[in-house]
Amino acid sequence: MTPPLHQITADDLVEFRHTIPEPMLQLMKVIGEGPALALFNAFMGVELTVPGADKRRTRSAKLRDDLIAVIGAEATDKLAKEYGTERLQIPVFRSLRAEKRVKYIKTAFDTRTASTGPAMSAREAIRSICMDLSRGGWPMTFHQIEMMLNR
Repeated sequence: MTPPLHQITADDLVEFRHTIPEPMLQLMKVIGEGPALALFNAFMGVELTVPGADKRRTRSAKLRDDLIAVIGAEATDKLAKEYGTERLQIPVFRSLRAEKRVKYIKTAFDTRTASTGPAMSAREAIRSICMDLSRGGWPMTFHQIEMMLNR
């Protein structure tokens, strides 16, 4: 079964760092990689106006509560101090997820066609990967996978 390719992991932040936009790298420095990772996964594609450092109950109180639930109070305070009242666009990390999917496909193909154990034919492996991706919410056609593998 395919891993959740849409979720970014700590390993992804290291392996695919070159795909992460500079403003998000800066954000990671401000609030820490763990909280940033949680923010990226929970708010992917969302534009938000960061609540200000003023903690009084305001119109942004709901967003502040949501941020605290996702990244914790300390990271929310750091975010507010650095970016308070600014609009922040959390990207969908299309390049990162695309590279992650390519890596998954190539690794899965190599594993399934390896000569050790009950190896699949290339066509069986591609069909199996195609089905896994579809079940995981990342459908690709047989032909797309075949072209990606240069088969």
